[in-house]
Amino acid sequence: MAYGNPLGNPLGNPLGIPRSAISSISAVGTVMAHAGIAAANELPADGRSLLKDNYSALYRAIGDAYTQAVTTNSFTTVSLPATATWVSVAYGNGLFIAISSTGLSAVSSDFGATWQAGGALPAATYTGIAYGGGVFVAIATGVAFSASTNDGAVWTQRVMPSAAAWSSIAYGGGRFVAFGGNIANGAGYSLDGIAWVASNNTAGIGTGQSRMAYGSGRFVVGDLSNNSAYVSSTADGVVWTSSALPTARRVTGLAYGNGFFVATSNTTGAAATYSWDGLSWFSGTATGLNLLAAFAFGRFFLFPVTGQSVVNFDLPEKFGTAITSPANSYNQSYAVGGGYMVVLSTSSLNLVARISLLPATSFNLPSVQALDPDKTAFVRVS
Repeated sequence: MAYGNPLGNPLGNPLGIPRSAISSISAVGTVMAHAGIAAANELPADGRSLLKDNYSALYRAIGDAYTQAVTTNSFTTVSLPATATWVSVAYGNGLFIAISSTGLSAVSSDFGATWQAGGALPAATYTGIAYGGGVFVAIATGVAFSASTNDGAVWTQRVMPSAAAWSSIAYGGGRFVAFGGNIANGAGYSLDGIAWVASNNTAGIGTGQSRMAYGSGRFVVGDLSNNSAYVSSTADGVVWTSSALPTARRVTGLAYGNGFFVATSNTTGAAATYSWDGLSWFSGTATGLNLLAAFAFGRFFLFPVTGQSVVNFDLPEKFGTAITSPANSYNQSYAVGGGYMVVLSTSSLNLVARISLLPATSFNLPSVQALDPDKTAFVRVS
């Protein structure tokens, strides 16, 4: 069985690779356990690095799901096409698209290396953008519409459930979910980014700015504007649940990866908190006050208030080596694509920070321990 967790794989399937990804490659990528040495078409599932060119079929099957981010190099800054308050960025279909609060857009087709002006969005105050199902969707506060595009060149106005304070949006499980507060029709979902269905979030956080992340089959929303002892979550965008946090905080960063959510805060005394399901939350360990949590290729990145350093960790209580990020508080919004992460700043008005996350030539196998101590886990490579 490929990619599952029958052998106690601690990573599981962190990027949610569909099983159909290997349908044309037969059993390549399948993890199995047996006694003895590896067969001619197997390698031990020990996390080793392989050249993509040497194992092209295996790489097509598992991709970079088990390849941790390479952070030996530093962030660089790249110019955006205009000076503006850039609030959110998303990646999809080979494009990074960033939007400003005033409805400007910027598009990069070379993984964030260069940016060009995109089309203007309908007039509004924009707060977030997400990609899914072949479409980018941007939301705005206080208006009953959103905007969608396939490529950033032409934006089309779409009807939202209400004129709520729309502040966060994410895609997962085949649908978009947008949040605008615990008011009538203050939340909604869309299967295509075009037609929206209203829902009422009657529990948890209220109106104001928010952070949203999807994972473990749930959308989780944290309050960015105010200290709150709760987060809100939903599996479908219809029924919402309120869950208590260990301590009240502003959720300034929220990300999902390696099987759990991480929420960071700039509230003094409120360390990072984590959850395996988005419902039960536990205190973690974090140094400093952090404004953004990001996840990419097996690593979390925590961006502090000052924007001067980034902390990586791969388990709730285990933090890795800090790397240097540019000044100007790069902690507004992030997106990952093509082996690169780009991060928007809360203070610099015409730059994004960019870092290469993966080596261009190699990838990692899963690291799996067989449950039976007399057996070894192997990966089918041909």
